[in-house]
Amino acid sequence: MSEQHESVLSALNPKRALGKCQYLLVGLLIMLIASPIGDQFGTTNYVLYATELFVIVGGLMALGNNRLHTILAIICVIPMVTTSVLAVIDDDVNTLHSGVSSFLFYAYLAFTLRRYLIARDRVTKDSIAGMLVSYMVIALMFASIYAFFELVEPGAIYLDPDRFADAEIKYGEIVYFSFVTQTTLGYGDITPVSKITRALAFLQATLGVFFIAIIVAQFISQYRHADE
Repeated sequence: MSEQHESVLSALNPKRALGKCQYLLVGLLIMLIASPIGDQFGTTNYVLYATELFVIVGGLMALGNNRLHTILAIICVIPMVTTSVLAVIDDDVNTLHSGVSSFLFYAYLAFTLRRYLIARDRVTKDSIAGMLVSYMVIALMFASIYAFFELVEPGAIYLDPDRFADAEIKYGEIVYFSFVTQTTLGYGDITPVSKITRALAFLQATLGVFFIAIIVAQFISQYRHADE
């Protein structure tokens, strides 16, 4: 169905279903908001694994343009789901392992979203949601990388003991650190210690600034194209 037909359907049926990227955005927001709430009640792991399902479903909907994309997405999801199940039944597997295993899925999701957004010739609610999702997925990809180096070298990321009752770092805290770094807020409660995590933090902060500039430029380009 062409974009022109989609816009006509939108006008005729304003209550139609959300777009693919909008579903994915809802899933990501549920995961990012629900996980800290679960931490308050001591059920972080289970809440994280449960809310990841929303992200997986939203991701499969966003990636399911054809059979090949759906198959590749499912293949990328398998390690993520496997480690999540193992983390529930095996004490040797924790949220950091789950975070590392999610990298492949988020990387493929970011690549596919980028292709989807480039193909748009006008700004829509779904393309705006797609840009927000892309920004969040990049932060989650970096979180997976931070989790990997924390597993390889425990203490690579430092938690301020005055601000955290539990000195053991969890994936949710690394996700928080990743988003804080990407937005260049830098609260200082979680800091990179090893050389590699410092280099990654520098790279991510730089990428976060340029990503916003790219989003603005793309919006302007699409608006100009739509007016011509």
